[in-house]
Amino acid sequence: MLSSGRKVCSLVHVIVRTVDERYIFTTDEIRHEYLRRLSHAMAKTDWRLAAYAVMSNHVHLVLLSGQRPLGEWAKRLHSGFASWYHEYRRGQGISSRGPLIAERPTSLYVELSVGPQLVPYVHNNPVRAGVVARPEDSSWTSHRAIVGLEAPLPQLDVRLALELCGVSTESEFGCVVAGRMYDPSDPELTDRAVPAARNQVRKAFGSGVEVETATYDARLHVSPAPGPDTHVRAGYLGSVEDVLRAVAVVEEVSVAQMRERLRRGGRTRARRVAMLTWYELERPMAEMATALAVSRVTASETVAKHGEDRSLRAAVRRVIRYLLRDDAQLEVA
Repeated sequence: MLSSGRKVCSLVHVIVRTVDERYIFTTDEIRHEYLRRLSHAMAKTDWRLAAYAVMSNHVHLVLLSGQRPLGEWAKRLHSGFASWYHEYRRGQGISSRGPLIAERPTSLYVELSVGPQLVPYVHNNPVRAGVVARPEDSSWTSHRAIVGLEAPLPQLDVRLALELCGVSTESEFGCVVAGRMYDPSDPELTDRAVPAARNQVRKAFGSGVEVETATYDARLHVSPAPGPDTHVRAGYLGSVEDVLRAVAVVEEVSVAQMRERLRRGGRTRARRVAMLTWYELERPMAEMATALAVSRVTASETVAKHGEDRSLRAAVRRVIRYLLRDDAQLEVA
């Protein structure tokens, strides 16, 4: 069977995004509840939390990996938070239902030596979004707790954060983070006009806009971390149409029929197999949703509801084996 690729005691940058990039974490109460549940989840695993940033539509976590799989505690954390969030919104007289978190979190393994870059990057998210002028002004991250301005979460490993940044005191840590508010190795973060422009957008629309940092991951040479149940190697470069054609062969339903909304002739099952295959290949679900003319919410709900169906998972493995005939990048159990 293909190795999961997880490395025990590796530094992992986890990015949790909301469905359709909706602004979910909009109040202190919501953010505090998420962090409370995060700390509770960390207490039940062997992973260690070094830093976090809870933005309006995504969350950054800096973790030291353990032996237990990420999905084991992350899924429990987010399903419980979603239930609480819907009750919270309904208590305000607002209808709320459906998945909140988009697919599985993005997990990026980096070397421990990247700590002095990664932790400040996470703590400076509100600064780059134009929400605050300095990292210590934001209550959205773990920065204030690590520099001693507020009590840390029970499971926030302050000592680990200091060690990752190569310092031993709170003041030294603050200097490291402040020195990387605008990373000189990234032109996008160096130009002071960019944060200023985003600050104008925030004032106009009442919400922050985070600076895109596509060059950041490339500069650190990070790579996606396959989950423990992954049957294929991350990095599949085939198209949605390639997968749909493979599903058509395996399920004996044409691609055109899969795109129909009729619930007959195996069409619904084939669509589910296509979505689950795309999910297993760790590709953006929005691409498959567009190809099948469904919303991303519908696609995510399908994966969440039918992801453990043995018959569908067996079909997914057959589809991947079919794709293997022409794609040497993939491996299966």
